[in-house]
Amino acid sequence: MKKHAPYLIYHTYMRLKALKGTADDRNLMEKYEKVQSEANRNIGDAVLSSLYDSHVIFIIRNLDELYQLFAKEHSKVAEPEKEEDLEVAGTVAKFIKPDKALLEFRHRFLAHHKRMLWEDATSRYYTQHFGILIRHAVRPNPNHQEADPSFMEAVCKSFNYMTLVCCCLLLLVPLDYLNSSSNASLKLDLVKISAVKEPKAGTILFNPGGPGGSGRESFIGLSAAALSVVTGGIYDLISFDPRGVGNTIPFSCYPNDTLRTTYNLKAPVFLNSSDNAIGAIWAARQTLVRSCLDNAKDRGDLIGTGYVARDLMQIVDALDEGGLLNYLGISYGTLLGSTVAAMFPDRMGKLVLDSVINPHDYYAGRDVSGAIASDRCFDGFIAGCLANPQACALAQEAKDARQLESQIYGLLDSIKYNPFVIGSDLVSGIIDYSVLKMAIFNALYSPVTWPLLAAGIQGTITKNATQAAKLVAFNTPEPTVFPSLGYEASQGIRSGDVSLRTDNLTSLLPLIDEFCATSRILWDGLSSPTLTYAQWPFKAKGGYTGNFQVKTKNPILFIGSDMDPITPLASARNASAGFEGSVVLQHEGYGHPSVAQPSVCTLRAIRDYFVNGSLPAAGTKCSPDFGLFSNTTLANSLVLVSKRALQEEDNDGARLLAAAMQLNAIVPRAPVV
Repeated sequence: MKKHAPYLIYHTYMRLKALKGTADDRNLMEKYEKVQSEANRNIGDAVLSSLYDSHVIFIIRNLDELYQLFAKEHSKVAEPEKEEDLEVAGTVAKFIKPDKALLEFRHRFLAHHKRMLWEDATSRYYTQHFGILIRHAVRPNPNHQEADPSFMEAVCKSFNYMTLVCCCLLLLVPLDYLNSSSNASLKLDLVKISAVKEPKAGTILFNPGGPGGSGRESFIGLSAAALSVVTGGIYDLISFDPRGVGNTIPFSCYPNDTLRTTYNLKAPVFLNSSDNAIGAIWAARQTLVRSCLDNAKDRGDLIGTGYVARDLMQIVDALDEGGLLNYLGISYGTLLGSTVAAMFPDRMGKLVLDSVINPHDYYAGRDVSGAIASDRCFDGFIAGCLANPQACALAQEAKDARQLESQIYGLLDSIKYNPFVIGSDLVSGIIDYSVLKMAIFNALYSPVTWPLLAAGIQGTITKNATQAAKLVAFNTPEPTVFPSLGYEASQGIRSGDVSLRTDNLTSLLPLIDEFCATSRILWDGLSSPTLTYAQWPFKAKGGYTGNFQVKTKNPILFIGSDMDPITPLASARNASAGFEGSVVLQHEGYGHPSVAQPSVCTLRAIRDYFVNGSLPAAGTKCSPDFGLFSNTTLANSLVLVSKRALQEEDNDGARLLAAAMQLNAIVPRAPVV
């Protein structure tokens, strides 16, 4: 093979000893076994001995088949645990003990969704761990009524018609594209979900956002099936961990977790969290930068977006499907999409970019325009609360929007100097400015969390420790299944990409003032990363240096919302202006990304473009299908979906909405660094 010729190595992620299915299933397995044999011959025994095990395909037709598989693989029957029970194949009487890897995944998945649902109602989730369906049960909160169980039937009905075939892949790409004298390679871990319908239209690559978000982890849960629904089911789907993330040359600034934890606990985040916060944060970021330079100098310039864009095209070449990139990117994934489209315009297939970052401002390190809708989003929180007092505890604290807004900003000012102690734990037992602001910052992403935010704010105002403690949930890092260094990956990618550099804090103050004038509610969080950019010791290699004025082979579909707190509609229009023939769809929901307050109209536009290439007409607007404060949990939101599906008022729309809700659960929240 040619030097650095891309190839795929099929390897095992999880093993099942026996798999029985239909004749079609067996034919499919034989097809992939043939691919496996060809890979064996092409790669060579030396590589196989270290990287290649055996290719296992998981084909699950229904829950009964799943039960039989687990019964064969795990002969022992275990008693259910106290809080989290694994219910297989709908058989309550039997609890099958999974192997260690699956058990670890189950605990992490439950921990994430328990945090998201806050145990306000019984919730049973069907999820997929690389094709294996598992039903999870969360113990109900006795203070609330059980959610309508029909939503379970709807979720099952929405996804059980599918047969998912999943495999893990390994792609070798050049470590340093601009170093022609180096033979060093980088291993990209990919996850592939096969198309569920024929004829197959090709492959879509997916990036969930961040930067720093794990593409592999994004396929855990129902998200793989959800993506298949949203994209029409006729594409293979591939996601991967970009450079700096997961196992892909992970970017680590600290030699151990003790030092990492110490920094995260001691370093302030929000520029308005104290009277000396800006200076303290500048100094803290100096220590971070020095630690990154000491511990990551061998990779600090190799993880930028320009190199990830080249990696995308290496995957396209390896697929050998005509050389065109089909791509779905969310949030930072839109920046990656805009970059690869500008670098390789003649190789663009169908691209959908949802919740768009302004590429000009991003690379300049001056993304003030990203903040222009954050106050409108916060206004929506206040208006939605007052319009739905039965679902918003905070509504009783004010008679109108102006008074409620004044209450919240007054609380932020007072709690800066008088934190509210709710427990004995130094980390989770104090509600201070940073805890409250982080709760608001994270909640504005997802309207489904607004009742929880309102309860936490109301509890802090009234000194109700139990209610105020709900704010802590927004400050709890999401658990991960694959290795992750969280914020460090984001810091390494973003800071290396941008051009902003200065060793003088004073010179940054005018930029910080711009953020302050643009957004009252989020200015001190959205401007915080500039203090890292300015001092960053690495410059990413291979960055795009053009003006984003290109014509792609096929037009791009951009999606933006004027109530998105960090990637407003204006950013989508700004990006679209440079790509001739592109179209902007205006999603009229709150939050980030569009699936945060989903719309069947928006989802159908995405699917229509991928399936038949039809773009929405210029000026198209799509309204969300769920109102603000209309449901207290994601589970209760699914009740509305279930009624539509079970009553067959709009089965297709219900399936799309269920898919959107699952996708919203896996979109990374942009860290404030």
